[in-house]
Amino acid sequence: RTRDGVGDHLNLRSQGTTILIGEHHSNARDGRKNLSLLRLRYCSSQNLHCDRISINLAALLLFCQKQVVGWCSAVVGWSDPLESLCSSTPKCHNKPITQSISCALFLSLLPFFASTGLYFYLWTPESKPSIIFAAVKSAPILLLAAVVLSWNGCQNVLGVVGGLLFSAVGDWCLIWSEYFLHGMGAFSASHLLYSLAFLSSRYATHSSSSWTRILSLILLLIGGAFYFYLYPFLQKAPNFKIETPAVGAYIFLTVFMGALAIRTRRFATLMGSLVFMVSDMSLAVQVFNAAKIAHVHYFVMGTYYLAQLLIAVGDIRASENKEDFGKWKRP
Repeated sequence: RTRDGVGDHLNLRSQGTTILIGEHHSNARDGRKNLSLLRLRYCSSQNLHCDRISINLAALLLFCQKQVVGWCSAVVGWSDPLESLCSSTPKCHNKPITQSISCALFLSLLPFFASTGLYFYLWTPESKPSIIFAAVKSAPILLLAAVVLSWNGCQNVLGVVGGLLFSAVGDWCLIWSEYFLHGMGAFSASHLLYSLAFLSSRYATHSSSSWTRILSLILLLIGGAFYFYLYPFLQKAPNFKIETPAVGAYIFLTVFMGALAIRTRRFATLMGSLVFMVSDMSLAVQVFNAAKIAHVHYFVMGTYYLAQLLIAVGDIRASENKEDFGKWKRP
């Protein structure tokens, strides 16, 4: 049923197993057409009797689907970055499928947001180290690892998922100051695993250009300058003979991870790596008393959780055009 460029599309196959219901709108300016489809597939191969009730029910399902997807897209706001996940699907089907993926990803991240809020709610400057508080601190990272594992499967256990698990171990160790070196070792392993993930074929890294070399050089200069600034304070540490070279090696690993993130040319991955560097530098300033910053703990943990979230979302996006997302694509 059409009416001057605006109409409803209804395709009922009495001998098949598919109902296609949708509506399209034509734009008089550029002639583009946007088509949203709701596909209902039945297992029966028998003749399908379509009466008025079944048509109204299908139209109601379409309306509810569009309202829920539109609400999730408005709340999440990630539909555009994830648009490429449906690149193998015709353009007319990309928008609703992308919105469904965004909504599902947002819902899967709700436990991470809740546990992060719980940590900031419970933490106070007078908080004493305890096993319970260590569990609360590491819980958001463990939940984030579970989200990445559920979306990407076991293909990157030695990549981002492994890095998140080592990060949770580092969070646990840093609760107690005497385990600082152990925590730094755990985070060093996390950065190595992130770097290996960024080098994998899943990220489809591009060849180095002049801009990537310049940005990598800038990161290297920033890391070197920060270590030079921090060096006098490292000499005052109780275990300065161990911590001084260990901190230098750790800074090199963070810079190396950031340089590899630049090569991926993925916004979420790059921003996550850079924010991680900012968080680590802020933590070093706090631990070695290099400067006094008001509410530095909130800044350190806020940037830390944000960095891990961006790296995790970037890893999920790196699975585009993979079989993992075949269930979202139109058969």
